[in-house]
Amino acid sequence: MRKSVLNHWKSKLLIGAAATLAVQTWAQPNPQSPPPAPGISPPSAVKEQPALFIKQAASDNNLAITLADLGATKAQNPDLKAFCSDIQKEHIQANAQLQPLAQKYAVVLEQSPSRRELREASKFEKLTGAEFDQKLATALLEGHQKSIVQCDKAGEAVEAPDVKQYATELGFKLRHHFEHGQEVAKTVGVDQATISAIASKVPAAVGGTGSAQEPKPSVGGEKIDQGAGAKQLQPGAKP
Repeated sequence: MRKSVLNHWKSKLLIGAAATLAVQTWAQPNPQSPPPAPGISPPSAVKEQPALFIKQAASDNNLAITLADLGATKAQNPDLKAFCSDIQKEHIQANAQLQPLAQKYAVVLEQSPSRRELREASKFEKLTGAEFDQKLATALLEGHQKSIVQCDKAGEAVEAPDVKQYATELGFKLRHHFEHGQEVAKTVGVDQATISAIASKVPAAVGGTGSAQEPKPSVGGEKIDQGAGAKQLQPGAKP
């Protein structure tokens, strides 16, 4: 368990992230600003500052990497093991792409395991075999569902174009992960009621249903154009 988590953080260091334990929060409101008029929501309730999403996206990516690292080394089902390997690589890549945005908006990202990651990883420490596979597949679905919600929220509420683009592209990628994750969950024996309950919380994609519509993952090695910067967020060999 400890070695697995440490291996994850060694991987993060390899992508060039600056080593630091601090997380710089976004700017606080001006204490001299007048309170909003009665019945009118404050601006923060309508639009979201870039730093808030960057911090949350990094945390979600890190948790996905940690859980996927456990699955890649401990899962007994080969489909789950392969899925976890893909998740691990792609979320490391997503965090690497987040670094320039973090620097631009003065957010210093954590480089040591957070209490959230250690807490979630500890839930699987004593699990083995089919029980481990089922619990992990479920946790990956739940994590991706929550991350999709965060990306959709940022895509609507964040005004910074580069952060909005990152959130939108990551959201498409997460939807493809979620679709694949549902099939893997079935394979390892997660009951359909559990899968459906989690899937029901995934917002409908723009221009379609809750399943990912556009952009499409690579097919036969040929990538579909998804706009500027999208090629870097393409899913791996398994959509």
